[in-house]
Amino acid sequence: MKPDTVNGFFQLGGAVLEAYDVFLIRRDKMARGVHWSTVLFFVTWNLWSLYYYYQLAQWLSFAGDCVLSVASIWWLELLVKYRRR
Repeated sequence: MKPDTVNGFFQLGGAVLEAYDVFLIRRDKMARGVHWSTVLFFVTWNLWSLYYYYQLAQWLSFAGDCVLSVASIWWLELLVKYRRR
């Protein structure tokens, strides 16, 4: 299996796990135990990875990171929203 394929599946797995976190935050209408700066760091890393994978033409990693980036940004938005309350 190519490294791009393995990495792409890891990216998609991370996206599924983060989507589950988004579901839980929306269900509970609260976010506890995670500081927004940690999530912001990983969102920034995800956005950098989009550029990086594109430059390397690693399309499965790029596709997985697209989904992961959306989930990460959504998670950050909900975290900030519910932590303000």
